[in-house]
Amino acid sequence: MTVADAAAATIAAVSHAASSGGDTHAMVSKIILQLLLAFAAAKITGYIFEKINQPVVIGELLAGVIMGPYVLNVLQLNDPSMHLTFEVIAEVAVILLLFSIGLETKLSDMAKVGLKAFWVALAGVVLPFALGFFYMKITNHNDIMSMFMGAIMVATSVGITARLLKDLDFMSEEVSRIVIGAAVIDDILGLIVLSVVSGLAEKNSISLAAIAVTIAVIVIFLLIFTLGGVHFNKKYGYRIGKLKARNAPLIIGSLICFTYAVVAVQIGLAAIVGAFMAGVVMAERESEFEVKEKLEILEDVLVVFFFVIMGAKVNITAFTDPSILFAGLIITVLAFAGKLFGCALPVAGMGIKKASFIGMAMVPRGEVGIIIAAFALSKGIIDDAFYGIAILMVLLTTLIPPFILGPMIKSIKRGRQNS
Repeated sequence: MTVADAAAATIAAVSHAASSGGDTHAMVSKIILQLLLAFAAAKITGYIFEKINQPVVIGELLAGVIMGPYVLNVLQLNDPSMHLTFEVIAEVAVILLLFSIGLETKLSDMAKVGLKAFWVALAGVVLPFALGFFYMKITNHNDIMSMFMGAIMVATSVGITARLLKDLDFMSEEVSRIVIGAAVIDDILGLIVLSVVSGLAEKNSISLAAIAVTIAVIVIFLLIFTLGGVHFNKKYGYRIGKLKARNAPLIIGSLICFTYAVVAVQIGLAAIVGAFMAGVVMAERESEFEVKEKLEILEDVLVVFFFVIMGAKVNITAFTDPSILFAGLIITVLAFAGKLFGCALPVAGMGIKKASFIGMAMVPRGEVGIIIAAFALSKGIIDDAFYGIAILMVLLTTLIPPFILGPMIKSIKRGRQNS
């Protein structure tokens, strides 16, 4: 008996036994078993990837691919009776993830990173988006689908980039500070791009008026809920620490997170945009409240399900089609080129070695790219094949740069010693 047969037989046996207690009990038991097996697989795979100095998120994604309906079929996402449950779990997990990322993003710190980081981030958004959009257009896809593929290629992973620089003992360098600052701005621009294209997708058309309205909504949201929230937190946030309730900052922060997420959805934005902005609001007193430190415990348990479920949606059988595999490799090359050249050009005056390093350090995608791809898939904007292409691009752009950045850092250090 194969592993796949054993897993399927176990689930079938539990489901059959539970059915005597009623359909609801059987369904709950079946879902819990699937989540248990997927959680264990993701944690084991993530641990292995951590030990080989690769991002844990990649291991969790691959665990999802293996446990999904197209390989072992442990996570039976194609079962309509369970699909909504998995979608809700993934949505709650990603809201917490974006809230956590926002907690690392203080508006006051962003104001200090300088124009270099801003131009690196802006060029690193515009060029990849344009490359993704025009590739999709010349391969006969519609405007909305083309815009989403461009959006998927936009965001650099702040966490993955920072981890790479830390592991390579290069965090204190000027080029690294530019990279981290640009990566933070890059993520915010990526979420704005997501908000614009998702707003256009709801209207199912592209027009200057629709773009203007969507951007206006974002600006109002930013002014009222983000800048207003930051100002309120700076002035009155100290009162949260005086509350006698246990973990009051975490509880208040979570309330703000889900409130912002709900408001974002109601005005036509993605829930993750609201969650991210809530994190930015709370970030102003993060050193005082340590919400992220407390949230990490919940993240370790819950957020893993987002990446597992997203991985399970990858239909790897699509890659048996040479045209799909070829498209995935083309998108990956364009994703590399967009960040490498787009982020290097604004700092070309620093010299080719440093500019190339900044460009390569901005290449890794990660959480936000996966989130945008998952959002587009859930809305039916991209199909299984192009979702798989997007995930392949995220995997390759995340796995390859560490092997290139090591020699680049050694070269920069040698040049500094010889000068």
